[in-house]
Amino acid sequence: MLFKRYIIPGIMAVGAVLMTACGHESVAQQLDSAEQALNENDPATARTICDAVSGDGGESLSVADLCRLSIIYMKLSDVIDQDVNTASATQCFDRAIKLNSDSAIAFFNNLPIDEARHVELMMQLSGAIGSELSIEEFSDSLGYYIEMNDSLAGGDMAQ
Repeated sequence: MLFKRYIIPGIMAVGAVLMTACGHESVAQQLDSAEQALNENDPATARTICDAVSGDGGESLSVADLCRLSIIYMKLSDVIDQDVNTASATQCFDRAIKLNSDSAIAFFNNLPIDEARHVELMMQLSGAIGSELSIEEFSDSLGYYIEMNDSLAGGDMAQ
């Protein structure tokens, strides 16, 4: 009786304090931290955070989180471990497309112009490894976005 009345609530209270003190961050906060580390020229920390977030293969992540994570990995690939980070980005991209292609496309359509090249590369790699969404379908959905970015950037991103 003493155990149920005092010990268990005491253990639960200590656990709650520890969880608060440890500062369990939401996925969005962790991704913010990864982006901040990347912006502060600390790619190793950004990579560690991204790897922790995607630790279960992205199974527990939302489409928005997977899309964000894919872009962070692509930015990391510009700085360190290009092959590994590009592969991680493409895995997140594929998972997001499989979960909800409309939401993923909407996310990628709203990215800044300078990130369009990352999306195009992930599209190409995803098509090469057999994504459920065909490269043609995805390209059609993002076609306007890529053409607009291409004309604004003055380059030829569509190739």
